[in-house]
Amino acid sequence: MKLKHVTALISVIVILAIYVPMSAPALTSDDSGEFAGVCATLGTAHPSGYPVYTLLGNLTCRYLPFGSKVYRVNVMSSIFAALTVGVVVLLAADLAGSVIPGILAGFVLGFTQYFWFLGLTTEVYTLNSFFAVCILYALMKKEPDPRAVVFAGLMLGFGLGNHYTLITYIPGYALILFFRRKELGVTLSKLAVAGGFFILGLTVYAYIYLRAVKLPLYAWEDPRIFERFIGIVLRSRYGGNLTMGEPLPWSIGLITGQTVFYLKILTRGITLPGTVLLLCAGILYFMRNWRYALTLIVLTLFSGPAFLYAARIPASNPESAALLERFIYLSLPPLMIILSLLPSLIPKKVGVLRTGLTGLMLVLPVILFASQYKSTTWRGEYVFYDHAKDILKNTPMNSIVLSDRADEMEFSVNYLIKTEHLRPDVDYIDCNAGVTRSIYGDDYYKVWGGPRLIRREAVERKLIKESQRPVFYATFEPEMINIVRKPYGLLHSVGENQLPCVYIDDVSVLRITQNTDTRGKGLVMMYWQILGNYYLNYGDKGRAVKLLNSYAVHGENQPAPRLMAGYWFTSKGWYTDAEGVYKGITKLYPGNADAHNSLGVVYEKMGNLKSAVDEYNLAIAVDPKSVTAHYNLAVAYWRSNRWDDVIRELERVVELNPNHNDAKRYLQQARLRVGRKGG
Repeated sequence: MKLKHVTALISVIVILAIYVPMSAPALTSDDSGEFAGVCATLGTAHPSGYPVYTLLGNLTCRYLPFGSKVYRVNVMSSIFAALTVGVVVLLAADLAGSVIPGILAGFVLGFTQYFWFLGLTTEVYTLNSFFAVCILYALMKKEPDPRAVVFAGLMLGFGLGNHYTLITYIPGYALILFFRRKELGVTLSKLAVAGGFFILGLTVYAYIYLRAVKLPLYAWEDPRIFERFIGIVLRSRYGGNLTMGEPLPWSIGLITGQTVFYLKILTRGITLPGTVLLLCAGILYFMRNWRYALTLIVLTLFSGPAFLYAARIPASNPESAALLERFIYLSLPPLMIILSLLPSLIPKKVGVLRTGLTGLMLVLPVILFASQYKSTTWRGEYVFYDHAKDILKNTPMNSIVLSDRADEMEFSVNYLIKTEHLRPDVDYIDCNAGVTRSIYGDDYYKVWGGPRLIRREAVERKLIKESQRPVFYATFEPEMINIVRKPYGLLHSVGENQLPCVYIDDVSVLRITQNTDTRGKGLVMMYWQILGNYYLNYGDKGRAVKLLNSYAVHGENQPAPRLMAGYWFTSKGWYTDAEGVYKGITKLYPGNADAHNSLGVVYEKMGNLKSAVDEYNLAIAVDPKSVTAHYNLAVAYWRSNRWDDVIRELERVVELNPNHNDAKRYLQQARLRVGRKGG
């Protein structure tokens, strides 16, 4: 065994030793519950079905001798992350003729936060990166293998049976095949054979149809019908987009914004000095071996910036940014290989510089590890598991639960019921017919928008009427369909019977950590809001204040959740609590006119008219065009019989909003009181 192979093997073991103890112990965000359930039960996931991931995940669930099913699938991500690092070590060492660049490339990749994170959770991406670098190594290693082209075809077919983003590597593969056509013995006949093996690899998608006829527990859109099977494979539901929804239009601004976003996360991932060294390495490598350099650059551009352009999802909000960040993973291996080659590109005659640069660059993975370790671990991540478990705790015995929440909830709750066999008495129905079969008709998968809601309402009304079991909804939007539903903790109940108050917070707590991601934090906020509102309306002030204050304080450092909590307290007449919330906002955000205006309303309701006037004036000082503040100030002056001030403020309201009918009516009355004519 050569030294580079030993080095690669050791690298795999080291990454595994670091990743596995840090892997998420339970469900995580996005598709975790679905993927874990699909792997455990041999089902079919959302488009494109992910048959390779499912089959390998099932083997992991069967033969990994420790942990829950979801933890085993999380560890599978660690395994393929480590194997990816091992292949990158081999390729970088081979290109440089030394194992040190291989070590550098492998461990910088392994400790870059965007790759590291993917190795700890339930996702398909590290397996995809493994396919990508295996093909790259076969085509680029110095000692050409005549079987490499056929091997690449087969692996590309299998890889696309895992995730379609591997397509972004095809231009780079094609380029290296062209540059090395003589060395690799590329002929039309060999390409035809490789094409045949590529198709052979793609036949893994037949699993989706063959398994569907066995009625597995998970069968997205029930692909027993050939048309639906093809729709899953081709991702018809998404219309060729990264996610459902209308993508942004093409523009220079889009390209500029996505480029800046990519550069920011790259710099954040390998540090600014690392990015500068990467740029230097790219220039020098292009001068030394422009063919290989161009190949790696093309791989990077197509799998990184070009992919972000094609996705056309704005990176302007945290949730979109979090979604896009994970998709740069395929651009990282070629970049780390380029970076690792920098010392070998320095002429031997300046050996001191070469040695010093090597030592300096070997510090980079150490820096990345030290800076990212605490902020990357998912070992204590239970938010999604806890939330799903709380929904089941909230559900009375032998109930039917219809769910139209975000994916995480349908996926997570369904996983607990079907895979971990919690609450088998509960009949769980996904209203989007994703992780449970459609009760809305065989054509429901094609029905969208208003017609889908009409169909839902008719079918669900019939279900509720005919069911001998209690029916509950897990929903964020009870007004979505016209069925009367009453809050019941985290759920909504159906029917006339008044159910007793449920005190979920007495027996449950969401375990949130500093590393909980954007979607996890959003889920916690929704949890506090739903339960807080429930206790608010039930009249349990202690619990409502506790939960809604948590909602306010942890609102991603934004005033909106705090303002909402203050509004809720005001609506219930809990003025002292509302005052505390609004005062907190004015201290944290002195320039927030809404907080001053709302605090003025609270003081007015408390009978403190002078303080109310002061707060309205502060709101106007911050925002002179605040119609609400001017109007509220006019009302306060009215109550103090300060008619000239009333007229001045109402005139300002009408000036700012000529359609403010109340202001116009009261202005006329105020003028009559002081003997003025309307103007």
